[in-house]
Amino acid sequence: MNNTSCNDVYKSLNEITNNMLCTDTSDEGKDACKGDSGGPLIVQGKNNMEDVLVGVVSWGAGCAKYPGVYSRITSVIEWIQNSAKDFGGILPSCKFGNHQISSLPIYSPIQLATSKPSIVPTIWPYEEKTKARKCKDETNFIGALYVQRDIVDGCEWVEKNTHDRCGLLNDNSGRKFRDHCPKTCDYCKKAVMDNINYGDNFCSSANFRRNKWKFCQRVQVRGNCPVSCSCVPLNARGSTCRDTYSTCQHSKCRSYNSLRQCAKECRVCGILEKKTCPIEDSVAVYAKNVRINCNEIPANTIAFQRKICNNIVVRARCPNACAIRNV
Repeated sequence: MNNTSCNDVYKSLNEITNNMLCTDTSDEGKDACKGDSGGPLIVQGKNNMEDVLVGVVSWGAGCAKYPGVYSRITSVIEWIQNSAKDFGGILPSCKFGNHQISSLPIYSPIQLATSKPSIVPTIWPYEEKTKARKCKDETNFIGALYVQRDIVDGCEWVEKNTHDRCGLLNDNSGRKFRDHCPKTCDYCKKAVMDNINYGDNFCSSANFRRNKWKFCQRVQVRGNCPVSCSCVPLNARGSTCRDTYSTCQHSKCRSYNSLRQCAKECRVCGILEKKTCPIEDSVAVYAKNVRINCNEIPANTIAFQRKICNNIVVRARCPNACAIRNV
């Protein structure tokens, strides 16, 4: 199937890029499944010498229910060629259709023996195992106390009197200062934080900031950037700033929820892209066809919390309940 059709299936979960290709054999009940990652997708020739490797098993939703997604070999053919040459590999000629491709490197196992892989393989987006997250104070946020009509200087202001200031509400975000400054306030075990290990601190990248409304619709991004995505409503249709309520013209644009759901009507699209909002859990989430109530997660054992919150869908929908995963 073509990438456009595949993207229509997965648009609310993950973007299908030009580095991927999809196959749909759900009607035959056949598919790659768990444990098959890294396996080959081959266009069969007249014999095994004419078989052509076109993809590598990457990810998919379930097994034989939705299209399987593979890494596209032609998108990295130059890397394969260069890597083979660097290690003294042999590159036999390969003909695919009317195209002559130099591929299918044959390596010498002795020459290629390494202590660890040189490339991190792609993984199924639902099961995204991450390193323990580092506890870090937020920077460049605006602290405000509307009652006192004061604009405060972030975590530096909090550090001067943590006993009294960590529990105060930042009126500019609707979050307490201890949530902005978990390290300063010794609140790392409970605060919801962005995962700075995700995509080399992707949540703070310029590319993310420019396309926040689009990226925050993706489960992987929302599960790893809950703070940065806190002002963007989860709406599968919306890749740009838009209203998600049909009655936004009557909104008073005062509450955080109104601002999020009626961002365009309230004319705060640019503002919401630069600030954070109260972080809320969903009532429940379905992961692997099992209903999980977010408020029940913290009542379970630490081992259970870590296991269930390893599921990216759960982390995206239950950021507060999964805060234990931050450390």
